[in-house]
Amino acid sequence: MKQQIISDDVIESIFLKLPAKSILQFRSISKYWNSVLTSPGFVATHRHLHHSQYCLLFVEDDSINVVQYVGLQQNDPVAVFTTRLSFPPPLQIFPSSWRDNSGRLYNYCGWKTGLFSSCNGILCIDMIGDLHNDTVNHGLHTFMCDHVTVLWNPCTNAFRELPKSGGYPKTTMDGRLAYLGFVYDSSNNDYKVIKVEHYFEGSFRSAVDIFSLKSNMWTSIADNIEFPYRIGDEATVINGGLYWLERDTETLDLETYQMLVRRGRLEYSEDYMQRIRTREKLFRFDFTTKLSTEQELPHMGENYNSYETQAFASLASDYLSLFTNNGDLWLLKDGSWVKHMTIPRVFQNEIGVDPDLMPLFFTKDNSIVTHAEGSTKSSVQVTYDPHQSSFKIYKVHGIQHSYRIILHNQTLVSPSIF
Repeated sequence: MKQQIISDDVIESIFLKLPAKSILQFRSISKYWNSVLTSPGFVATHRHLHHSQYCLLFVEDDSINVVQYVGLQQNDPVAVFTTRLSFPPPLQIFPSSWRDNSGRLYNYCGWKTGLFSSCNGILCIDMIGDLHNDTVNHGLHTFMCDHVTVLWNPCTNAFRELPKSGGYPKTTMDGRLAYLGFVYDSSNNDYKVIKVEHYFEGSFRSAVDIFSLKSNMWTSIADNIEFPYRIGDEATVINGGLYWLERDTETLDLETYQMLVRRGRLEYSEDYMQRIRTREKLFRFDFTTKLSTEQELPHMGENYNSYETQAFASLASDYLSLFTNNGDLWLLKDGSWVKHMTIPRVFQNEIGVDPDLMPLFFTKDNSIVTHAEGSTKSSVQVTYDPHQSSFKIYKVHGIQHSYRIILHNQTLVSPSIF
C-alpha cells in the first residue's frame, strides 16, 4: 500500500487550531518546524484565530494565578484554576545598598508589582523597588523608589525588560506612577507602553510618556500638563485616546442627599441636585492632538446615583464600556452611548455576592461572563443570558480573594517581536 504523505501546509493548518501551550511542545520536532511555529506570520495568524480564548490572571506581588475557561466553544464557559506562575526577575535590580550625593545610605526593600496591563498575550508589569534612608532628617525618613517595566508572556515565559524612563530612582515626593497601559498600534504594526505620572509643581500635574517596541525608545508626548482632573489606574486606552473617570468626592451621592433631606438635615436644592448629576465626569486625552477634553456620559436617568458607577474597560470589546452597580452596561458606538443590557441583581442574596461585578467578555450567543467575590471572599463566575434572563453561577476553586484581576488571552507573541 502506497504511503500517504501529508503536506506541510496541512500540518501547519492543524497546528493553527491548537492552543498556544500545545504548540510549544512541537517546536522541538525539528529546526524547520521550530522556524515555522515561531515565524511572525504563523504567530499572527494563530493570535487572530484564538483571540477569544480568554483566561483570568489573579495578580499577586510576585506571581500570578492562571484561571482557564473550558467550554468556550459551547457558549458555556467555566473558570477552572490551572497553575501559579512566578514573575521573571527584573534584570536592573537596584543595588542592595546605595548612597545619595550627600553620602546618606539607602536600603533596598525589595520588589513588588505595581500597575499592570495586558495585550495580545503579553503582560506589561510595573515593578516597584522601594528604598529608604535610616537616617532621620528633621524627624522624617527619606524614601525613594525605582521602577522597572517588564513585558512578559506567561504562556511562553519569554520576557523583555524595557529601558527606564522618568529619571528614576527618585524620591516619592517627586513623582508617582498613576497609570500603565499596553496596546497594539495596528496603524504602525507596533506595540506601545503608555505611562502617566503625577507630580506636584505648584499644582498637581501629569506627564505622559509612550514607549515603542519598534524603536525601543521612550517619547514624552505631554509634560507639565495640568489636567482638569487627575488620571488614576482606572483609565483605559482605546481608539487612539486615554479615557478616565473623575468623581467629585466633595459632593454627596444621591442616596445620602435624599436621606438627609427626608430627615430635615438639609433643604432640597435643585442646584445641589445638578451637582450630583454632574459629580462624575469622563475625560479623554488624544495622543495625536495632545489635548484633554471632557466627554459626554450616558444619560442614566434623573434618579441615577452616579456614586455607584464602576470603572470601565474590563470588558473585552472594541468599544469603550461603562458598567454601573445597578447593572447597566453601556457601550460607546459611533460617538453615542448605547445601553447594551441590564444585568438584574436577583441572584445576589442567593450566593452572597458583592454588588460589584466585573464584566469580562461576551460569548458567541451574547451572554456575558462576569467575575465577582463570594460572601466568603471566594471567586465566583456569574454568566448572564439576556435572552433567557437566566444565570449560571460557578465557584472558582483554588483561588483566594484578589483585588487585582485582569482578562488575558494566551498567545505565542514574543515581547521581543521587534
